[in-house]
Amino acid sequence: MKVAVFSTKRYDRISLSEANVAGMHTLEFLEPSLGERTAAFAADYPVVCPFVNDRLTPEVLEILSGGVPPPRSEPAQRPESDAPVGLQPRRCLVIGLRCGSAACAGI
Repeated sequence: MKVAVFSTKRYDRISLSEANVAGMHTLEFLEPSLGERTAAFAADYPVVCPFVNDRLTPEVLEILSGGVPPPRSEPAQRPESDAPVGLQPRRCLVIGLRCGSAACAGI
């Protein structure tokens, strides 16, 4: 599985590569921190690995999930799917689960 690993330092690349010795994942190490300006870098990755200083704001999660935020001036209506309001059902790149899961909906 392709994984975008944000905020990586040399020691992160070494330890994560050693942990992936079987080669089950294709790790793409990215030095920039994950945030609103860099979330689009993960567009082609089914999984994102953030680190402690990355910013997983609602806006970043919307970018990662491919969802579109609801208009701010209108009250949000619950979509027919199980996705949170304003997000289209799609794999959540942050945690590798379908958006609308309990883990994603609480964020």
